[in-house]
Amino acid sequence: DPFAKAPVCTSNLFWFLFDLGTDLMHPGKACNTCHAQHGKEQFTVAGTIYPTGHEPDDCDGTTADGVHVVVTDANGATQSIAPNLAGNFRWSGALASPWHVKVVSSKGERAMTAAPTSGDCNSCHSQAGANGAPGRIVAP
Repeated sequence: DPFAKAPVCTSNLFWFLFDLGTDLMHPGKACNTCHAQHGKEQFTVAGTIYPTGHEPDDCDGTTADGVHVVVTDANGATQSIAPNLAGNFRWSGALASPWHVKVVSSKGERAMTAAPTSGDCNSCHSQAGANGAPGRIVAP
């Protein structure tokens, strides 16, 4: 169970370059919340994928095993979003509610049980988890 493990930065790589405006910045932090505070672009869906459930903010996530996020909207339109080298993913475009979200890799898939109401994924999928999320977005 990836959520039973103690908090750890599995990658042992941390973001330390402040707000330089790169897609690699601040893995684990709530993307749209931060962007709103700084008057920057908002994303339809954005977050970070990790190998375990309680990784700290600014710790790089994972791209292992071809992991990606799949979002399916109410009309059946599907977006597959691959993470970058920091494990961060983002996508901008229209999605009809409700959405169904899963993380897929060569090892299988891990689906959300509830339909999210926000695309600011790390706002709930934080180190400790919030609003019913058990912790981070975890690769299968």
